[in-house]
Amino acid sequence: MDYWITGNCNPVILAKLSQRGFAAGVKVWDAGAVTHPSYQISYDVAAVPVPRLMELFASTWWAAGRTETQTRAILAGSDVVVTVVRRQSTPLAGFARVLTDRTYLAVVLDVIVAADVRGVGIGAMVMDAVLAHPWVAGVHSVELVCQPELTGFYERWGFTQRVGRSRLMRRTADASLAGE
Repeated sequence: MDYWITGNCNPVILAKLSQRGFAAGVKVWDAGAVTHPSYQISYDVAAVPVPRLMELFASTWWAAGRTETQTRAILAGSDVVVTVVRRQSTPLAGFARVLTDRTYLAVVLDVIVAADVRGVGIGAMVMDAVLAHPWVAGVHSVELVCQPELTGFYERWGFTQRVGRSRLMRRTADASLAGE
């Protein structure tokens, strides 16, 4: 396989991307975009199609009520943003974001795959790209919260339900996040 790497990219993750259809000709730029015949993965927050992201948010139980102003603020406040966009039609196929101190902790949030492309590897592309980002790849602990039916998906990247005696606690004004 031929890779052209100009940024700080994890070769193990690049190999995983190649297993998911990123064959010869994969390019990684400093701007953080990976090309694929059908999809483009990007870290460029300025290129996020906000209306499409709001459609993805609307498809979830936890983010359905987010406004455009809130969505723009979320993007601006995120340390890492990953998008997967279909080349031919440009709809947003996948998304995730990360908050990180770049040393000890990174928290992966809002991992979403469009309903019409679930089950074909888009989520894996998103997670591979999240974990390949240099601000995430080197941290001591990467954490996320997911529904019980998705634990097997995340276990492929070494995530575990073993969190010691820790418990998730939340302070929220959003009743849907409190299970009410």
